[in-house]
Amino acid sequence: MGKKKSAPAPAGVEDLVLRALRLAANSAGTAKWLGKSNKALFNQNEENHQAAIEECTRPGEVLLEKVGEFGRLTPAGFARSLSGVPPAEVGDQVLKYAAGLGEGDRAALKPALDGRTSGPGGELIAAAVTALDAEEERRAAERAESAARAQLSRYRQVHGIKEKAVARLERELALARKEAAAFGKLVADLEAAPPEPDPPPTGTTAQPPRPPEPVTPEERSFHRNVSRRLVSAWLEAIRMGKAEARQFLEVVIGNVAGLEQIGEDGERVRFDGTYHRATTGVAPGAPVAVVHPGWKLLEEKGEYVVEPALVAP
Repeated sequence: MGKKKSAPAPAGVEDLVLRALRLAANSAGTAKWLGKSNKALFNQNEENHQAAIEECTRPGEVLLEKVGEFGRLTPAGFARSLSGVPPAEVGDQVLKYAAGLGEGDRAALKPALDGRTSGPGGELIAAAVTALDAEEERRAAERAESAARAQLSRYRQVHGIKEKAVARLERELALARKEAAAFGKLVADLEAAPPEPDPPPTGTTAQPPRPPEPVTPEERSFHRNVSRRLVSAWLEAIRMGKAEARQFLEVVIGNVAGLEQIGEDGERVRFDGTYHRATTGVAPGAPVAVVHPGWKLLEEKGEYVVEPALVAP
């Protein structure tokens, strides 16, 4: 009868730690923390598995972190897992691991590797650190270049928008000047019309003379169109902060017969939806302040609001 074979000696704590670290490095976070086979980071059938867990989670140098049922390798754990890795594979292992890290873990990896350059295989780890530094410099250069391109793109976009706005304002001003001149001629022609008849005999009520006004639908339409153009250019000058252009346009607008201003800058008034538009919801009759005036056109049959005054509570 043969002799009964003795049970193999239990694996040492260091062996179990290295096995768990390498398994974590190769499984990308998919290995279970604890199980009944060597597919788990820690095999609960191993006599020293609890001591290995304590070694990997020791405060001050955590090698593995438990995340739910799985284990996550820390930079310190990765640096320790390089013990026994074939020299030719060290550099590739470092770059592969670093590629999947966030900024915080990447920053922690270099000091962890620096601490192991004086032991066995230290020269290869130092070479891996140099490669990691070069990779960091390449990434930093890419980030700087990307930021510079984004800034240049924003500058070109803003500059282009500004140029378009200025060109639009110049076109509006030129058109306003042209139409104001044409309207001035119309007013002059109306003023040159035959004078009003003599007042009625004494004892009858005399009607006050009417100012010259557009008479035909075409003249009224032209009158409104000129007013809208001028006010549109005036609003654009306000939006762009062009004080000189605004003053010029207000002088031109002041020469248009029947075109009157609604409100004054900063004036306190009661909100009237006919003559005001608000920056926010405002109840009728509520006190508001004029942000900038509006304009209305006095016509034979009433008023035509060209642009309501902008008000705010």
